[in-house]
Amino acid sequence: MTPATISLLILAIVVIFLLKNVSLSFVGIFIPVVLYLTGVIEDKDAFATLAHPIIILVSCVFIMSKAIFEVGLAKLIGEKFSSITTKYGQKSDRMAVLLIMAFGAAMSTVLPNLATTATLIPIVIAIASYTRISRSKLLMSLAMGTGLGGMITLIGTPPNLLAKGALESSGLGSFGFFEFAWVGLPLTVIGILYLVTIGFKTLPNTYVEGSEEENTIEESKQSRDEKGMKKKQFITGVVFTVFVFAIILEQWTGIPGHYIGLIGVVVLVLAKVLSEKQIFTSIDWATTLFIVGILTLANALVSSGASEMIAKGATSLLGDSPSPYYLTAFLFILSAILTQFLSNTGTAGMLFPIGISIAQALGADPRSVVMAIAMGCSCSFATPMATPSNIMVMNPGKLSFVDFIKVGAPMIIIGLIISVLVLPIVYPFFP
Repeated sequence: MTPATISLLILAIVVIFLLKNVSLSFVGIFIPVVLYLTGVIEDKDAFATLAHPIIILVSCVFIMSKAIFEVGLAKLIGEKFSSITTKYGQKSDRMAVLLIMAFGAAMSTVLPNLATTATLIPIVIAIASYTRISRSKLLMSLAMGTGLGGMITLIGTPPNLLAKGALESSGLGSFGFFEFAWVGLPLTVIGILYLVTIGFKTLPNTYVEGSEEENTIEESKQSRDEKGMKKKQFITGVVFTVFVFAIILEQWTGIPGHYIGLIGVVVLVLAKVLSEKQIFTSIDWATTLFIVGILTLANALVSSGASEMIAKGATSLLGDSPSPYYLTAFLFILSAILTQFLSNTGTAGMLFPIGISIAQALGADPRSVVMAIAMGCSCSFATPMATPSNIMVMNPGKLSFVDFIKVGAPMIIIGLIISVLVLPIVYPFFP
């Protein structure tokens, strides 16, 4: 078999594993080992993603989340959030989902959705711990909200930036900062409204906070020295705030956020907020290893030619003179399907050149084609491997592959409908 065929076969096996709820750590180790043993990748590439910035960032998030619980900040955050949601009645689940999705979406308009998810996970877990609202429900809402918000602006998600770069490098124009909002904004509003109304029952409710470790930690803190705890709360709050702003200002400062995160971890140890042992035990190694495996598989699918083979085969179905609505639907669906298994950035990088070629062959406006692909690539809602944000919330929220399908598939359909209705009007394919 060719490397492309082997890569696709491994992808299929991974999907089956996830459907069967096989351990994430096993899947993460399985992928690079099998890719190496079958000759798809070289030895040096098998676990190279262990040093990927995403892995470091995720580890810092887990550590800071531990610190927030350890010093009692989780309880303070939970109390504040609970006071807001309970104003709207005793059953505050819907209001909690609405606020988390709206806040996550707003942040993702100016931050990459991965960074937004990373910074908000500790806060959402704290809210779930104190309010006893299902952690799985709130973390899924966070992932959906940050994914939606990133579609509104140029810098919200990597596919949008790649879309702009693909057009400019081909000398075919460009996209402005808010041009993606034609589809992204209505999709975000309708998507949030859908999940707090009709789609609320699709949100998982498998992990409801009870006598969990976090609650035990907070209760044990009450008997400790109050003054010393206040000091540790202050230090933890400052470290986490600096970490968040480092991520927000990363593109202006030029300093990657994960470096500031590592410095923050050192500060937490030196201030005796966490011990060295707690640093290592706080990292969710199952999630970390799974991300390593998925990043390796995504690279293998591209380098082996498997992803390009799928895309070119699919585009041969277009015909010579497709209608604007058919072309929009086709490109969106193709992009949305591939992005669920390849990652949105990888799918976008692969499809934009192909999309521009299609537009030139059909005499269509390249901006229309590229925009349709960008929107499809950003609808990474239906599988955990579609984006690192989904992977990050999977294990802490005890989320399954099927949970993402139940919640994400309708969101993709909503995105398809909005794209088909809006794009041919805003960006006529055949002006």
